[in-house]
Amino acid sequence: MKNIVLTGFMGCGKTTVGQIVAKKMGCKFIDADSYVEDKAGMKISDIFARFGEDYFRELEAACIAELADIKNCVIATGGGAVLRPDNLRLLRKNGIIIYLDAQLDTILKHTKGSDARPLINGQSEQQVRERYLTRLPYYADCDCTVKVDGLSPLEIAIKVLGCCKK
Repeated sequence: MKNIVLTGFMGCGKTTVGQIVAKKMGCKFIDADSYVEDKAGMKISDIFARFGEDYFRELEAACIAELADIKNCVIATGGGAVLRPDNLRLLRKNGIIIYLDAQLDTILKHTKGSDARPLINGQSEQQVRERYLTRLPYYADCDCTVKVDGLSPLEIAIKVLGCCKK
């Protein structure tokens, strides 16, 4: 079985959906952000605060290189993992990359009040919109797109599984 790799902007449901998909498939679920935190021994927000985004992206890329070699699992990437083409290239060698496409309104609703998202903490809606729009072309390089707005996590998971059968 190829890995199922979920990507998309923060708040689109990668972790929740990934856990459901992994359970349905009887395989392991790995959250790449949690994996980075375990490797670094600190929360992502602390990594950003102490070392900055560039350092985080280097650490994320190193972790993705490790995760890409694991087989038979569901991996939820961080929302910015797509910014480095090598990340997608590595993940694609053992997996199918599925973009969970959420409209900005959905994302704003899901991320409101979260202090675990250092790239949008304290930012205006316009700043989040600009980051979202900047990333959209990167998500276009995924193997399959699942529109998530208005769907439950289970409904999204079923659509993800459908992508894997194509």
